[in-house]
Amino acid sequence: MAHTQHNHTAYSSSGVPAYAGGSAWAKYKAKAEQQHLERVAVLGCCVCRNLKLGETPAEIHHCSSGAGTSVRACHFRTLPLYHIHHHIGGFGVAIHAGRCLWEAKFGTELELLVQTLYELGEIVGVMDA
Repeated sequence: MAHTQHNHTAYSSSGVPAYAGGSAWAKYKAKAEQQHLERVAVLGCCVCRNLKLGETPAEIHHCSSGAGTSVRACHFRTLPLYHIHHHIGGFGVAIHAGRCLWEAKFGTELELLVQTLYELGEIVGVMDA
C-alpha cells in the first residue's frame, strides 16, 4: 500500500504559510517591513514638512512611546525625520536630545505617527475631520 503524504501547512489570514520551515513567514514579514520603511523615508521629514521648510531627506525613527525600555520598536511604528530633527540638532531640535521639549515643539510621536500613516494612505478619515 502506497503512503500518501499530506500537506499540513497552516496558513495565516493573508494566505501566507504561517510556518513553513520557519522562514516563509519571516521572509514575508521582513519584505513587508522593508517596503514600509522605504515608503516612510520617501515622504521626507514630517517635522520639516509641518514647519513648511520644504522637502528634506529622512532617516527612520522608531517610535518608542508606549514600548518598554528593552522592547525593540516595531518597523511599522516609524517616523521620517531629517538628521537634525532625529539625532544631531541638539536639545529641543533633535528627538534623541530631549524628547519632552521636542514633543512640545513638534508634536508627540503618536500624533506624528498618525500623520505619517495617513499620508501613506494606511489610515483613512482620521485627518479629514
